Amino acid sequence: MDFKSNYDWRFVEGYKESYLKDGLPETARRVDLPHYGVKTPRHYFDSSVYQKVFCYEKRFEVFLAKGESLFLRMEGAFQKTRAYLNGLFVKEEITSYFPTVFDLTPFAQDGENRLLLVVDSREDKAIPPFGNVVDYMTFAGIYRPLELQIKKESFIEKAFFRGKADGTYHIDASVKGEGELFFSLSKNGLPIRDFKEKEGRISDIDPWDIDNPVLYSLKASLRKDGVLLDEKEMQIGFRDIEWKRNGFYLNGKKRKLLGLNRHQNYPFIGASATKSLQELDADILKREIGVDVVRTSHYPQSEDFLSRAD
Repeated sequence: MDFKSNYDWRFVEGYKESYLKDGLPETARRVDLPHYGVKTPRHYFDSSVYQKVFCYEKRFEVFLAKGESLFLRMEGAFQKTRAYLNGLFVKEEITSYFPTVFDLTPFAQDGENRLLLVVDSREDKAIPPFGNVVDYMTFAGIYRPLELQIKKESFIEKAFFRGKADGTYHIDASVKGEGELFFSLSKNGLPIRDFKEKEGRISDIDPWDIDNPVLYSLKASLRKDGVLLDEKEMQIGFRDIEWKRNGFYLNGKKRKLLGLNRHQNYPFIGASATKSLQELDADILKREIGVDVVRTSHYPQSEDFLSRAD
């Protein structure tokens, strides 16, 4: 089901208990995500302009079959988020930089549902990077995409891939429930190999290199009795990296790196860059400035930026 998760939200600054029962007021603005919370000046402002509480509300329809679950996956919202579904408290999580998952299943109802996210963008010394001197701004709002997901009773919890230049690989994957994992490797849409082993070696692999960034597609499929239950597709590469006393080596060859630091902030919109803007930033760094490496100052970067960097 396509919930159009990042579109048609209603937004207000501040929070009132009445929002839980009555929803946001008629004066709420309609916004899409990512969203900046507060539009900042181009120059000469401090963090007090965005250190506030904001509310985002979305109404959607859902009909869960027996055994299905409803999840909300958030990629980033400064600094912490309280989630309510149909006026009921789900949980509060730190959502600054890492993806966070909320299980909405116990609070969902057949038909229309109302999701309220209360985002607290105020500085909290218990939440990194705060607690000491911070030399950059964190900004506000739900600044990265999110996704409403329906999962069957059995689904893929995680799937991570590591590949070396000689084709050796290791897959770290786990499943909630029952079923068996199968893997399919392809390149430019052409199938290469189907397999079940989480460790092994694939022959005739082209390694990823800075000047020739060869990428493959790996699809993990969860099946039971021949029925597809869930699948996850990821962009992968095969390469060796090593630091030695005399420098950096990529795929066994010494490489001099040219790079710089990169913050995720932009004029007016803070950190709430869309996928196209994240990709454009990576293109500028590589093709116009000519860097080989980026220091991701000082936090996990957008998945869209990292994928484009690959």
